[in-house]
Amino acid sequence: MSSHVLRALLAGLLITTVAAKIWGPRNIAEVDVRAAVVALVTAQGWSAYDEAATSPDPLGKAINFQAPECEALGQVFPIDLGLQLAPMLDGVIRPGYTRRFVYMGRTWLTEDRFGMRLEWLKHRVLSMFGLGRYVANETALVIAEPHDCRVADKVGWSAVWERRTRSTRLPNGDL
Repeated sequence: MSSHVLRALLAGLLITTVAAKIWGPRNIAEVDVRAAVVALVTAQGWSAYDEAATSPDPLGKAINFQAPECEALGQVFPIDLGLQLAPMLDGVIRPGYTRRFVYMGRTWLTEDRFGMRLEWLKHRVLSMFGLGRYVANETALVIAEPHDCRVADKVGWSAVWERRTRSTRLPNGDL
């Protein structure tokens, strides 16, 4: 790929990002990801405990969930897409837990700021044209669970960002 084509692509990406920030819909920040996570977890038949009510911690408290298949609680942390607070996760995720970063339809085993931002940009551009299945907000999820319990892999976490979920229902009809 020639350097001129690469520069043109990067310039287009920059212009699209700026345009999305300026002219994109403003109600995106109002999406309540915590409530959507609690609804999704309870739709699995699991117990959910949202500890965020009085948290002064900038990372917030976890949304804990208890699956019947696991002895220990799992944790879900809504986190800003820029992942600036990701280094704080080591202090709040329980020892011996594995973690995954989830954003829309993708999952990463490690933090990937660039990959998540590209995913956001893709869906933001689609929503500018009235297309796409996701509401492109800037909140990702960090899912932590005991090393010997991998039940969260079975959950369709993308429902947290789906447009039809936002309108009142989860994919399985609950809520």
